[in-house]
Amino acid sequence: MSQETPVITGASLSQRAPRQDKPLDFWSVALTTLISVLWAGTAVGTRIAADTVPPLLLGAIRFASTLVVLWLWCRWEGSRLGLSRRDWLPTVLLGAMLFAQIWTFNIGIEWSSTSHASVIINTFLFWVAGYEHFITRTHRLRPSQLAGMLIAFVGVLLLFQQSSGESGNAEQPDPVTLAGDLVMLLSSVILAVKVCYTKHAVQTAAPGPLMFWHNIVGTLLFTLGALLFEDVSQARFPQDAIW
Repeated sequence: MSQETPVITGASLSQRAPRQDKPLDFWSVALTTLISVLWAGTAVGTRIAADTVPPLLLGAIRFASTLVVLWLWCRWEGSRLGLSRRDWLPTVLLGAMLFAQIWTFNIGIEWSSTSHASVIINTFLFWVAGYEHFITRTHRLRPSQLAGMLIAFVGVLLLFQQSSGESGNAEQPDPVTLAGDLVMLLSSVILAVKVCYTKHAVQTAAPGPLMFWHNIVGTLLFTLGALLFEDVSQARFPQDAIW
């Protein structure tokens, strides 16, 4: 006798037991790679837009425009947009982290070069891997993996040495500054904290509604900050800007 597989919705997700970590399969790796490729254009697009739009306003526009996509995602997976009372605190915290991380990212892009920003923002992998290896011990790194991360870390240190030597060189078309690289490093640390906390939050909350509402919180914070601290009337929106 056949047995139907129950449909897991946003409402029932919060009632089931926390999910266990599973090895990455082919589709998980493929989707992660696709996301990485798409995300690679974020630094370039943000750098173009930062020439004409202030950092906070840029964040507000960027994440307000994603709400439609997240709403469609929730509709497609059959999740209700409502959150339980216990899920609101993680949602607000994630929204605040989103605000802090993207704000520092936009400032770092504006103050330094796109190539440096692309490398430094991805150092969040170091902090996430270190957290899971040394603190939670949920993913133990093999010696070869630790060696690879050490080599990558040395490369980042060399990048900072370069930025220290070239800081203030206005002759470059995309100038490098140590201050911009340090702000980008701060953004990377905040992103690592957000990734680790998101993994914890989705153990009980449906990912779709959680992302939808945390985007709303972040958008509201960006909008409020732009209205209070930036001259939004001076923003220019060229037709060739990439958001």
